[in-house]
This record gives sequence, structure tokens and C-alpha cells, in this order.
Amino acid sequence: MVDYAEMPFPKAFNWDELMLPEDEACEWYSCSSGNYTTLCNVDHIAPHKPIQNGGLIIYWYGKLNPCTWNNLATCIWQSPAHAIPVNAQLYHRWPTKFTKVRYKTYELQRWVLTKEKGSRV
Repeated sequence: MVDYAEMPFPKAFNWDELMLPEDEACEWYSCSSGNYTTLCNVDHIAPHKPIQNGGLIIYWYGKLNPCTWNNLATCIWQSPAHAIPVNAQLYHRWPTKFTKVRYKTYELQRWVLTKEKGSRV
């Protein structure tokens, strides 16, 4: 089993298997976090509203490693302009306030994912 939650973000996913339009250049904005310590469903509540309102392409939440309790959650957005306003919304603030009690450690990483014109990945 590959432990994606322990890997550097660029290696944690099978980005090389994406088959995107070759004649387009694209850029996405990603936030990822992890190191889960207690089981709770609030992580599954937060992404539904942004998906409905637009801007959030995908919210991916992995499986907890039963030995280390590490996990990885990732949001991929159309742009920072779509992601930033979500932080102020009640449906996002509510699960965020549980971070201190739910996580032993919590690291938020921000990434820009870029696909160059002429490439399929």
C-alpha cells in the first residue's frame, strides 16, 4: 500500500495519468492538509456548498492510516479568487474551528497546479 499521506503532495497523486486537452494551458489552485486524530464528519460537510456555488473542482478526502493516524484532504479550485471567499463562509468556518481539538498536528499547504499547452498532463 502506498501511503499518500506521508508523501510530498506532487507525488501523492497520479497526476501523470491525467489526459487533458493538449491545445489548452490550465492552472488550478490547491489546498491540502492532514494528520487526523479523531473521527468526525465535519470534513465531509464543508465542500458541498462550494461545489454548489462553483469554483471547487474536487474535494478529495483519503482514508485514515490506522497506524499513524495520518490522512490527506485536498481541495482543487479553479482559482484563488474562488477559494479565498469560502474561508469567510459559515459552512467553512464551522469545521475549521475544530482543527485544534481534532488534529494532533495540522499543516495547510497551498499549491498551484499548472498544465502547459502542448502537454496532456
